[in-house]
Formats: sequence, C-alpha cells, structure tokens
Amino acid sequence: MSHALVKLAWDATCDNASEKVVLLALADRANADGKCWPGIDDIAARCSLQVRGVKGIIQRLEKSGHITVVRASGIVNKYTVHPCTPCTSAPDAPVHEMHHTRAPDAPVPVHAVHHTRARRAPESVKNLSGEPVMNLSDAFAEQLGRDDQ
Repeated sequence: MSHALVKLAWDATCDNASEKVVLLALADRANADGKCWPGIDDIAARCSLQVRGVKGIIQRLEKSGHITVVRASGIVNKYTVHPCTPCTSAPDAPVHEMHHTRAPDAPVPVHAVHHTRARRAPESVKNLSGEPVMNLSDAFAEQLGRDDQ
C-alpha cells in the first residue's frame, strides 16, 4: 500500500462516493509505483458494490484520468493509480508563457541587512547589481521618492 497514493485518492475529485471508494480500494492495493492487479470480484467485495457497477466505475475513473487500465483477456487487469487533483485546466484553456524576468517597471527586491556579521561573513554586502545594499527604510524612502527620514 502506498500512503501517498491513498492520500491523493482522498483528495481527488470524483463524481460520486462509489467512484471515490473504488479509487481508494485501488490506491490501497497499489505499490509505490501505483501498480496493482486486483480482480473485479475483490474490488467489488471490498467496496460492497456489485461487479457490474465496479466495471462501470473503473471505466469512468479511467476516462477521468484517475487510473490507467491494461486489459488482458482471461487474466486479471493491471491498474496504474494516479489520482487527479481538481486543479487541471480546461481543455480549451490558452497556454500562458512564463516570464522568469521581472517587469521593467518593477522595483528591485529589497533584502534585510543584518548589522552584525558572522565571523566568516564577507566584509561588505552587495546586491546583484554590485552596488552596496542600503538599509530597508532608506530603500523604501528612495522607492517612494522621499528623501526625508
């Protein structure tokens, strides 16, 4: 049993309680890789559901992306459990570019400066531009355009 998968199964969004309990039963049987191969009869018994109902639930869980099923005729199916969280985007949502640089008009981040230094700390502290770092109140006053402190 993978505790992480069981937690994800609890947090997953399912359409009804029967889907949730089948997903939990599969997650409870899964190894650390999310793989398990319980029989339909076993799942139905553990969930107190009918075999026919479990078959339909497994199809819905597969369609919603919570599980992957490798079907084998005459042999037990192999399941991979990967519960989805409700934060997936809509299929038609536009892809947004990520910008790793700050906006041109954004202020330079200000970091607190400690007035006492550790024994092995460098003598002077500089920001990324190489200029000495001023104290926080001076930095805020400068950003606000005030020279009076």
